[in-house]
Amino acid sequence: MTDDIDTQKITPDAPIGVAEPLTFFGTFTPEGVPTGFWNTEIFPSKDGERNSGIPPEAIEISEEAWKALIAAPDRARYIDGVVTYVDPPPIVQPLKSPLEERLDKIEATLAKLAKR
Repeated sequence: MTDDIDTQKITPDAPIGVAEPLTFFGTFTPEGVPTGFWNTEIFPSKDGERNSGIPPEAIEISEEAWKALIAAPDRARYIDGVVTYVDPPPIVQPLKSPLEERLDKIEATLAKLAKR
């Protein structure tokens, strides 16, 4: 049965039983916001060349950077090769609907009339 066999990825140039080192890649906006991640476990190198499934604009990043970026997607940025954390944007209170504004005016008018 093949279920009992412990399998690992073997590269053509690696000695038997030696797995290819895992490498991470990412693409980012100019502001450092991650737009995608790839690794050589899913996209193994071919003949020592980068897998064509990894976009050419993707840059190599460390496993630690990858972990930090996926752990805080709303705050983590990759700027100049360093994971940087930014403050999340403030929560903006939604604008009142015209009906809510009208009700507020009516309530204010009723409050004034009740004081008379």
